This record gives sequence, structure tokens and C-alpha cells, in this order.
Amino acid sequence: MANDLRQAAASLEISHQIQQTNSAPRKELAIVSPCSHCQNFIQQSSAGISNSFRSICPRRTWIQQSQNNLNDPLAVDPVLYLSGTTDPNILANPVVDESTNNYLVWVAAVDDNPGIVDANTNIITPGILDPDFNNLYIRCRLYPYVSEYHHDVLRSLGPFQENDQVIAEQHTVPSMTTPYTNGTIQHYNTPVAGTVAKTAFAYHFNVLNPKDHALVGGC
Repeated sequence: MANDLRQAAASLEISHQIQQTNSAPRKELAIVSPCSHCQNFIQQSSAGISNSFRSICPRRTWIQQSQNNLNDPLAVDPVLYLSGTTDPNILANPVVDESTNNYLVWVAAVDDNPGIVDANTNIITPGILDPDFNNLYIRCRLYPYVSEYHHDVLRSLGPFQENDQVIAEQHTVPSMTTPYTNGTIQHYNTPVAGTVAKTAFAYHFNVLNPKDHALVGGC
């Protein structure tokens, strides 16, 4: 019995360690954030607002942090504060990093935006998939994603656009290396959350010919 308990405890510890170090991708339903017409301008520096239902905009927070650290260009990675426009009040999405040619997509996960109801059961905003969703209350992911598709596939499918339905897959992105500089290898790690691919949130799986037996298995 004692040996069985020790083995059980050891198994639990191994399981716990696996969970702590697990880097398996995680897939979520999301939409491409409507940055160009979003009403949420809250930055981290002004997050102490009275309306507790609102969240900070990660992009505007990165932009503000970069402006606060003009004497330290390495304080915030340039990938994070790209606006894609010359208008300080408008952000483009997706946006291209001209220095690396990365195609960056900012997203809002469906699970993060289920809708908001106050203590008196008044609807502050419906969920993000509802046409009446108020993006003043949107909750977006902290880091951008890159396209799962290669360039040619992306051209044939069409570019990502705001409010596109996507599958966002989070990865642990390894550090990359650049050529030797002064005899040493330079390491960099583009701060992206993972990859995105277009999808459709289907609730009815219709086919042209339901009796086409090539669609199903079995005898």
C-alpha cells in the first residue's frame, strides 16, 4: 500500500511538472480586431478609470510605453508599437513591419468577449459575435499574431481584414539568430503570440449532396 501511494504521488508530481512546462499549441476562436474604428483608447497609464467594465488597449499601451522611453529604443520592441498609419488616432490591422516584413494581425478572442451584464442585469454590451457588440469594451490579446499561410496562399485567399473570423493558435516562439556581429551571434525573438488562420464559425454543416457516400466512412 505504501509503495502504491509513493508511486501515485510520483505520478502526480510528474503530471504537474508536465503541465507547468507544456508548450503544446492552444487554439482559440477569435476575430481580427477592428482597430481602425475601435472606440477603446485606454492606455495602461490611464487604466484607473471609473468604468470597471473596460480594458486597456494593448497596442495603445505599447505605443505609449515606446513614447515614454524615447531614450531607450530597446525598451519596447518596434513590432509592438507599429500603428500602420500616420494618423495618431487610427491604427491599422493587419499591419506590416517594414524592417522584418512580418505581417502582423491583432486579435480579440471570442472567450475573452462573451458580453457584459452589470449587477442589475442590464446588458452593457452583447458578445463579440453579436452585430450590436460595442467595441468600447473590447478585450484584445497582448501580442500580435502572424499568418499561418505562406505568401502565395494568403494572396489566393485574400488578406486578413478586420472582424474576420479566425483560429488563433498560441505557440512558444523560439529565439532566432541573425548573422555574426563583431564575432558574436545576435539573438532576437519577435514578440508574437502565434499564428492565425481564417475559418468560419459554423453552426450548420450543410453539404451540396448529403447522400454523397464519399463524405462519410463505414461499410
